[in-house]
Amino acid sequence: MISIIFYGILKERNYSNYIGDDRTEKRYTVGEIDHFQGGAKTSPFFEYSYNVGSKSYSDKFYINGELRKKKSSELKKYLNKRFYVLYVLEDPSYSKLLIEKPVIDSLLQIQTGGKKFLFKVLLLIFGIIVRI
Repeated sequence: MISIIFYGILKERNYSNYIGDDRTEKRYTVGEIDHFQGGAKTSPFFEYSYNVGSKSYSDKFYINGELRKKKSSELKKYLNKRFYVLYVLEDPSYSKLLIEKPVIDSLLQIQTGGKKFLFKVLLLIFGIIVRI
């Protein structure tokens, strides 16, 4: 039992170090919210999935702050929506859903190659809207 608790603490510490550490190299990808789990006794969360290269990953986003004040029916509207995901280049299983950065549907229809696409994605991530 103690080893399980120790493992959980160590894993959480590693996660914080990876995502929160400026020295860790990170990248962006697009993820999709697949599932919503509400609950009175536990924190509600979204399960999301994303791809890095040819490999698929999934993770959870625990709902807090202003988003936590919304009703379950409002939170279910996030299902099947796409958002940017920040992941650790060295180990893509460490990720963070950027719930405040939804992907605009028309952006997904653009061919995912070339400098113009990459430039537009970077501008959207940093909150700058520019027509290209």
